[in-house]
Amino acid sequence: MTTAAELVDIVIAQRATISLDGERVIITETGPVIAADLRSDLRAHREAIASFLRMPLGTIALWRAGWATLNPDIAPCPGFRADNWRGVHRVASRFLDPKASPLWCALAIEQGWTLLDLFAVHRQVGAVRGDCTGSLLSSGGLPVVVVATHAIRFQSGLAAYRRHRMDEALCVPIWKFGSSEDTPRRARSAVRIIDGAAMAPTLKP
Repeated sequence: MTTAAELVDIVIAQRATISLDGERVIITETGPVIAADLRSDLRAHREAIASFLRMPLGTIALWRAGWATLNPDIAPCPGFRADNWRGVHRVASRFLDPKASPLWCALAIEQGWTLLDLFAVHRQVGAVRGDCTGSLLSSGGLPVVVVATHAIRFQSGLAAYRRHRMDEALCVPIWKFGSSEDTPRRARSAVRIIDGAAMAPTLKP
């Protein structure tokens, strides 16, 4: 029997985004169309998936799903050079890897780090605004070696500090930069939203 965690991993591998809205699990296709048998499994296990997503490992899965939509060869916003972005992408992917040891992302959640603390960029100018850039995006491509309550330290000895809460009015997770909530970044045709109710095609502007 496929577990909720395994189903979430399958969705992430298909480059779909996944989110939790109350009791509803919302999965939006951004890559290949999700097969009918997988949609059926997702619907049958939606309560278990929702429970999993409320756990720390589920939170990591939500962040991994967003991160997985980013291309390691194309900087998603201003503030990164192509070569610099590849290193940042590699470090963050390792940070989010559920099989990594230590599991840095779980340690960060235990220490109170939030999505925006780690992955924020300014919704209009991206990583150009350092005060709106998440700590993990400041790695410069250097591996994480310490996660503490107020700082993430990189292999160089430099650290990114959590001095204030990111302003949600100014910041978005980097994978939402330029999304339809702000200005379109990706061309999308039909997207299916899978939740606890219907699974009808929905057109995104």
